[in-house]
Amino acid sequence: MRRRKQDKPNHVDAVLQLIDMQLMIGAQKKFKVHSFEAFRLEATFAMNRSQLDVARDIVGDDWGLMTRMLVRKGLIEIPEKGPAQVTSKGARFLAIYSNPIFKN
Repeated sequence: MRRRKQDKPNHVDAVLQLIDMQLMIGAQKKFKVHSFEAFRLEATFAMNRSQLDVARDIVGDDWGLMTRMLVRKGLIEIPEKGPAQVTSKGARFLAIYSNPIFKN
């Protein structure tokens, strides 16, 4: 029985990675979300305080503007009490954007 050489590229993996990239780009275009907004949505959805703090430090004075843009796009909502929450539309975006087909 012949063994397959390990140094040959796996074309199926490359195709799956390409499909993942196309899905991510397509989701960003459809929902009109920029990469950094996607990062913030992921942190908001996961309730990851340290990731949100890093994002806030990077965005700086534009944090309020980003929040208003995400609310206007219907991706997050600001409840009367508590932190921002991802809407169902934001969750649909994250389902496409954050769940790759190709897993290393």
